[in-house]
Amino acid sequence: MTEEEKCNQEGQEMSEECTGKCQNEENVCSDKEAEENKEEVCEPKKTEDMSKEELLDLVKRTQANFENFKKQNMERVNEVVGFANKKLLTELLPTLDSFEMALRGSENAQGDVKVFLEGMKMVLDSFVKVLTDNGVKRIEQLSSFDPKIHEAMEKVVDESLDEGTVLDVVQSGYMIKDKIVRAARVKISTKKKEE
Repeated sequence: MTEEEKCNQEGQEMSEECTGKCQNEENVCSDKEAEENKEEVCEPKKTEDMSKEELLDLVKRTQANFENFKKQNMERVNEVVGFANKKLLTELLPTLDSFEMALRGSENAQGDVKVFLEGMKMVLDSFVKVLTDNGVKRIEQLSSFDPKIHEAMEKVVDESLDEGTVLDVVQSGYMIKDKIVRAARVKISTKKKEE
């Protein structure tokens, strides 16, 4: 069977299915059937037909919807800005860590090295001030381990201390507003030796 014969046969089957429903040979359905298949569309009332109270209610609802839209839009903008700040901060933190490590033990330096390290400390302080001004804060060192803000890097057996006492901060943790960007990595005490 050729392609043309198939098309003609399908066309005949379609017109047989449509018998009684179509007005002509082009398989165009009547207006009555079109109305039955048509979904109902709710058209808005024209403002000329509305009463004063209905218009006032419409204005109030429209204004409330607009206020909600503005609030949601501001929340989205703040969320995007916060995400961008978090990404930038996570890229800057290794530099900040390097500064802090370079300055550890600088109290014993003398002469030109001491002057150089004091200059580096001023640069670090300036860097930290910029972060603080933008809502970034260092996670304060607590005396006891808190899994929400700490990551235990090492457990040291010490019978004299309570379980989970923070002994040392290996790497500082940071947060933007109330969201943790990086947990503080700490050494904690334990009463029993791990196997």
